[in-house]
Amino acid sequence: MPASQVNVLLSSFPGLSLPSTVSFALPATSTLSDLCEKVSSYIPSSVSLQSLVLTTTSNKQILPSSRTLSELISPNDETTATSTLLPLRLSVPMCGGKGGFGSQLRAAGGRMSSRRKRNQGDDNGSSRNLDGRRLRTVNEAKALAEYLAVKPEMDKKEKEERRRRWQAVVEAAEKRQEELKNGGGKLKIDGQWMEDKDEMNEKAREAVLAAMKEGVWTDNLKDHLLGGSSTSASEGSGHETPSASEESEEEEEMKDAPAGPSQAAAPRRYIGFDDDDEFMSDSEEEEETITDPKVTRVITPRQRIPLPRQQPRRFFPIFSRPGNVSALDFTAPVSRTQPRNQSTQSIIVTESVDTKTPEDIESTLPLCCPGCGAYSQTVEPDEPGYYSKTRKQTRQAQDEAEKEEQSGHGEALAMINEVLEKTGSTTPKPGRAGALLRNATETVGKYLEKSQQPVQICDRCHDLRHHNKGVTVISPTIHSIRAYLDESPHRDNRIYHIIDAADFPMSVVDGIYEELSIQEQRSHNRRATIYKYKHGKKLPTISFIITRSDLLAPTKELADSKMEYIRSVLREKLRIPREEFRMGNVHMISAQRGWWTTKVKEEIRDHGGGLWIVGRANVGKSSFVEACLPKDSKNFEKMVDLVERRQQESQNSYNQSALTSDGLLPPAPKEDLYPVLPVVSSLPGTTVSPIRIPFGRGRGEVIDLPGLDRPDLSQYVLDEDKRDLIMTRRQKPERHTIKPGQSLLLGGGLVRITPVTSDAIVLAACFVPIEAHLTKTEKAIEMQAQSRPYPKTNIVKEGTGELISTAGVFDLKWDVTRSHLPGTLAQAIKDKRVKQIPDLPYRVLSADILIEGCGWIELTAQIRANPAKDGNEPAMAFPQVEVFTPNGKHIAARKPIECWGLLEQKKKHDQRRIGPRGRQSISHRKRILGSQGKL
Repeated sequence: MPASQVNVLLSSFPGLSLPSTVSFALPATSTLSDLCEKVSSYIPSSVSLQSLVLTTTSNKQILPSSRTLSELISPNDETTATSTLLPLRLSVPMCGGKGGFGSQLRAAGGRMSSRRKRNQGDDNGSSRNLDGRRLRTVNEAKALAEYLAVKPEMDKKEKEERRRRWQAVVEAAEKRQEELKNGGGKLKIDGQWMEDKDEMNEKAREAVLAAMKEGVWTDNLKDHLLGGSSTSASEGSGHETPSASEESEEEEEMKDAPAGPSQAAAPRRYIGFDDDDEFMSDSEEEEETITDPKVTRVITPRQRIPLPRQQPRRFFPIFSRPGNVSALDFTAPVSRTQPRNQSTQSIIVTESVDTKTPEDIESTLPLCCPGCGAYSQTVEPDEPGYYSKTRKQTRQAQDEAEKEEQSGHGEALAMINEVLEKTGSTTPKPGRAGALLRNATETVGKYLEKSQQPVQICDRCHDLRHHNKGVTVISPTIHSIRAYLDESPHRDNRIYHIIDAADFPMSVVDGIYEELSIQEQRSHNRRATIYKYKHGKKLPTISFIITRSDLLAPTKELADSKMEYIRSVLREKLRIPREEFRMGNVHMISAQRGWWTTKVKEEIRDHGGGLWIVGRANVGKSSFVEACLPKDSKNFEKMVDLVERRQQESQNSYNQSALTSDGLLPPAPKEDLYPVLPVVSSLPGTTVSPIRIPFGRGRGEVIDLPGLDRPDLSQYVLDEDKRDLIMTRRQKPERHTIKPGQSLLLGGGLVRITPVTSDAIVLAACFVPIEAHLTKTEKAIEMQAQSRPYPKTNIVKEGTGELISTAGVFDLKWDVTRSHLPGTLAQAIKDKRVKQIPDLPYRVLSADILIEGCGWIELTAQIRANPAKDGNEPAMAFPQVEVFTPNGKHIAARKPIECWGLLEQKKKHDQRRIGPRGRQSISHRKRILGSQGKL
């Protein structure tokens, strides 16, 4: 039953002369207007209820209305009773401003929020994503990609804006010119008058040029300055000044002189002056000749004008007249600007400084580029051997070529004779005349350095060396190499066949003995002939050089332990019987680390003659030349011999008959103390033509030949990732476990290895510079077909998935159980406590899968050795793997070299060298790991 009365509790505030709480009762049917009147009766009359705020405890404002009080009363938790208590609150409203402070707070909050969002990526920018890249690098790459995407449009807009501005300028100029001609606008100039003016100027200019060309002209200014008369050459006046007579005599002498191809025409003398002539020189010298390394000037004195103060005497060329003056037979003046307040004198310029004919520029260039061997040319910029005339090195070579090559030659010969007279020997020793010998060596060395003409490389080699970019050239065939060998000028020839260790023996040239007519390998018979002849010509010998051998093992000793393996694989490749022939001409070198380069260098120096570097493209031929070329030491005897050779070669640096002949080999350059070596680059086909480098004071020369064609997988790889296919340093691979139903992908699907044997577990150590990814076979097939995204870095071009085919099924048929024995058993066999390997219930089989030009994958599998039916030998079924590549090429297999075992030996050796770590507390170990960020 609802209550008839409502008890109101009104809470007030101090200052109203009311208690803090006022209680009164009203009928439940009273309206809110009655409530407001009741409240107004309690407050003072000076304060109106409209200036105060009457609210409920739930902050609902009460205004006069027809609503009843019962609507404001909410029932309590009890369902059977109804509340009659209505609490109210009477407060004073606060007078606010325009809301500026609140807007400032909101703006500050928005800035803080945006800054927090903007810097949110920088806080974790050092973190890495699942691909191993830092988020900061990924974000920067995205920003760069976005910028590069909009940059063409920005450049286009900028170009259009620039074109619009220039078009506006041209239109304004044409409009102004039209106004001048037609009399429009504010100027109102007669157009006919403008045309007559231009026609008169042109006629006057042509008349002056014709008179100057014919010599019918009079220099009135010269008569005024010298006080005499100067007539034209056609009048033949007899009143000539002494200077004029001297000029005529000199002209007669020039006419009587015989004309030669190197003698320039007699230049005409002419005089110029400045507007301000008070700074003219007052020197009393009759005649001076200023000799410049590039310009020869003959200055004829004129009448000197006394000056109030002395100025330094300087002579400058006159200004060149614009227009068609160069078309006349005048010698072009020196193209330098005359400084202010300096006088000009009569000058004869015998040679222009800036005028360089193409013949002069080409004469300063080498016959062949020493970096790639291409013939020098200045016509085709996109072809090898091109020398840009504007490049700094070309200009320096031109300047150096103008110097005298024989500077210091007399001093060097005098010093050599002095040493020989005092020591009395052609090979002086330092102990007898130490100081004199050192001075002589220094003097002769300076002469050799100065007399050596600066040789520069072509623009293509310059870009390869400094910018790592260039264009490959067509590789020659083995028949072209044979043609080069047939033109050898040497009796003794040796071929150094360069083989890459990364894919050994895939870079071996097939049939090299038959194609190049090379002498066969020496047999084990010591009485066998060393050299053989054919058609009266001595057959060349061959040496095999395995470059980049540091890719096979971490140390020189471990790599040297694989020499017998290298020889056995090379015998199989060349089909050489093991019983009959020896393989003592095989060398393993590392140009980067200097392994065995000294031995090969001594062999080259002792052999002499023609040493031909043969091999496929990008196997390290130029690096071999750089590391193993014999270089003469700076001793006095060799330098004396080189001075004599330099004097003989200075008369004819190249054999002229070789220049005009139809031979394939370029002429042999003269020997230098510091020769320019071929350019070393990862780009295949760097060497274009044979590069001849003489050494040993005429003892022999090294001839670096272009590389033969070497097919690889680079044609299916993106341009920016092609260099990543080349293994430049030894890999530290991770060993992957390929379980049944899985496949190994390399380079985003460039190569796929799938085990064929269903129950075999294959271990794969990838000695390749490209990324490996292990996944299910179904996914691997889709990724290689490019129908499924690759989760890692993909370097394969689009459309390569359609070319994927099988490269063959390969057996893991080589038994390497001895290299995978348990530690105790292996140590017992090493100590010879166990004579032979006991019968084991398993066998470990292995094979190396070669990727041409890239590297190899060492595959190992363990199988169960089941006894055969007869019980004699275990029957083994070889595990098999299938390899898939584009077009099914560039894959081969070889006997395993077991580089993984060499890496394990190196790790154990390092652990033994470091020794045990000793006792350490757990807390100390945690502190160390925490400082390293490994916890």
